[in-house]
Amino acid sequence: MAMIIGLLLAGLWPFEFSPRNRASWIPEGNGLYFGGQKRFWIHSVGSLAYSRPLTVSSAWPPAKKGEWTIAIEVRPANSETDGIPHFLSMTNKSGEEILYLGQWKTSLIMGWSGSRQESPGRHRNIIVGEALSAERARRLTITSDQTGTAIYVDGALAKRFPEAIVRGEEDTLRGCRIMLGNSPSGRSPWTGTILALALFERSLTKRQVPRTGESPGDESKDFDVPSAGGMASFNFRGGETSLRIDLSGNGNAFVIPARIVFEKRLLAWPGFAEHNSVSMAEDIVANLLGFVPLGFFFSLWLFKFPGWKPRRAYALVILLGGFISLGIETTQAFMPARDSSLLDLLGNISGTLMGVLIFHLLHGSAAARARGRETSIPDH
Repeated sequence: MAMIIGLLLAGLWPFEFSPRNRASWIPEGNGLYFGGQKRFWIHSVGSLAYSRPLTVSSAWPPAKKGEWTIAIEVRPANSETDGIPHFLSMTNKSGEEILYLGQWKTSLIMGWSGSRQESPGRHRNIIVGEALSAERARRLTITSDQTGTAIYVDGALAKRFPEAIVRGEEDTLRGCRIMLGNSPSGRSPWTGTILALALFERSLTKRQVPRTGESPGDESKDFDVPSAGGMASFNFRGGETSLRIDLSGNGNAFVIPARIVFEKRLLAWPGFAEHNSVSMAEDIVANLLGFVPLGFFFSLWLFKFPGWKPRRAYALVILLGGFISLGIETTQAFMPARDSSLLDLLGNISGTLMGVLIFHLLHGSAAARARGRETSIPDH
């Protein structure tokens, strides 16, 4: 019972089915703050804000498909991060994450999934070092088209990636959603402040890229948002009302929910942006080792009762481990801070099987030694 309770605590902590959103406004027009990394426990989902599906006016010019620009002004709270927290994510009409901007220490990470035309399902990322710094506002502008992707920091070109073709020639951002301060799964909460954001259906030229000290939400200082193909533009220095003021004129708006609830799949496979090879290996090892004691000690416990055949006892133990793991993973599908993972279920069952095998080997060795001692005793 102690082992079962321990596994339930480890698998379901922090027992939050509808956690409070930690997003808050900084006084005097200093932006929207996301408290993700300052957490009381590792599985807190932090905070988020999200947009409605992006739309444009009926009189809007046609989008240049496969082209886009994101201009965002951010102020990270620190230079040390736990993993790669996302300060911006984009999801398609199916709810799948297609693009994210994240922080790794002082580096900017951009990751994306393959387009429909090129390497569908393939996951890629690029990195620009020293693009972010603690408590300093930075203007990041990412432009992308069929010739590659360019990243500007405070108006200056930081790096160009000719091989980074993020969206195919038939792809458009219309109907997509923007999420700020977190990933769609809630596993990558970010800590810092977002001051302004603009999204374009064009790949801006170097002359059109916003310069240092200008706000992407202030079209009088930056550029003519409609003529530049801007489909959404927000200045979060304006406080809570700025969530509903789309300076592009397309009527897009952001929402900050009071409580955080994610739509999650039962027994999903880990997403591309949530795990790197190191963290995935750590998860696999943890799920294996966590259920080894259960397999071992439940086998030992069943062998205390006469009449249990080894095969039947071992099958019952493995079945028990699978049911406990399935119960945990099913419950996690309704918890924003946790993920229901098929990989975790397989790891738990494998860990239980390992515990059973270890017991079987040790029990067989002990039985062989006992038989050896019996045969070595002389008859009188």
